[in-house]
Amino acid sequence: MPPPLDARALDAEAAMEMCMSYHEDLWHRLHFHPSIDREAIFAQARHKKRWPNGVPSNLAVKEEKPGPG
Repeated sequence: MPPPLDARALDAEAAMEMCMSYHEDLWHRLHFHPSIDREAIFAQARHKKRWPNGVPSNLAVKEEKPGPG
């Protein structure tokens, strides 16, 4: 059961749980403690919703070694 929309997340873990419980169209209605970075939580939640099992290895960003010159 998701937390109520009018609940206030007091820490980042609770904020993430609220984001994961509701569709992105309802995120504007979520309330977080002023010390929580909303945009960072939303970005993390979007990433987790898009890639629930982690980024597939064939799409993972690989560190490239600089070439000569």
